[in-house]
Amino acid sequence: MTETDATQKPARQAEFPLVGEIWQADYGDMVIEHDYREPGKISFVSKHGTRLTVDLTVTRIRDDVFVLAFQDTDASVVAVEDLATHQVTSTMILRDHTLLHMTGVLSRVEP
Repeated sequence: MTETDATQKPARQAEFPLVGEIWQADYGDMVIEHDYREPGKISFVSKHGTRLTVDLTVTRIRDDVFVLAFQDTDASVVAVEDLATHQVTSTMILRDHTLLHMTGVLSRVEP
């Protein structure tokens, strides 16, 4: 780990530019709407059709690139969102330890 890596700190929610907005991640076979309207939280609809709101940790890597981490009862998720290119790469670890890697496109959902 370099000195720069060791000093990386989570972005304050105010620094995460998507706070207050709703975005969708289109992974091709799956589209997930991410609701960032509540600072420090992410809301989405689970595979069971239930709307979930969970704690969200955001780390700024560099301008327009953020690592997001959150967990619900079915999975742990880490996503790298590049807001300049509108690309998202996500890794989900499911409860049964299945690992899913997905790459998709981010777009803002109009209110």
